[in-house]
Amino acid sequence: MRVVIVAGSPEPSSPRFVEKLCNTADYLIAADSGANMLFKLDRVPDLLCGDEDSLNAETLVWLDENNVAVEKVSWYKDDTDLGLALKMGMKHAAEQNRRANFTVTCASGGRVDHMLGVFGVLAQLARTTTEQQCTLHLQEDDFLCRLLRPGERWVLPLDASGHVLSAISLDTKTILTEQGMLWCPTHSEFGVLDDRGVSNQVQDKDASIVCEQGLVAAILLRQKAEAMKQQ
Repeated sequence: MRVVIVAGSPEPSSPRFVEKLCNTADYLIAADSGANMLFKLDRVPDLLCGDEDSLNAETLVWLDENNVAVEKVSWYKDDTDLGLALKMGMKHAAEQNRRANFTVTCASGGRVDHMLGVFGVLAQLARTTTEQQCTLHLQEDDFLCRLLRPGERWVLPLDASGHVLSAISLDTKTILTEQGMLWCPTHSEFGVLDDRGVSNQVQDKDASIVCEQGLVAAILLRQKAEAMKQQ
């Protein structure tokens, strides 16, 4: 089950990109102010999660008119709107006896503290679930990221050749192998936030990355490496 969560970062992805992701959703969740983006697109979510403290008045009216289900919590809570949205997505998929394939968007732009928090909440879910229960992707205009647990392999898109791939360890000890890259680490160990995995270049159409131990955020930039050098 493709669960798309639209969050509310200060600098969201473009409406066109968000609409494209919404078109793939089996279950669409607005994480609080992410509903403002969906209102602009006139894409009614299946669920709104959050304390509604960041919603425009017109968005609130639109949600009410469309009878959108709401998982409302107090603003004084020991959780985030995104964390709640992920939990509700897991719950819905479990009720359908299906795996939750999460795509989160509009979550990382504009504030570095929010961005780090997003990786934190995704990492926490990854550590407490299995690949059979859910997969975790973060997508914005300029990158595609997948979190990989031990044993998970990501075969990169066919059009990834020439693009930059960065592998960021989210654990104190991560071991990974990459194939089809300019630099191919093999059973290589990385510490938490180790920068040695940054800015590799995809060369082959069947390039892949495998997490053997720990947890890794594999980030594929949408702009080609050659174009980045010219900037």
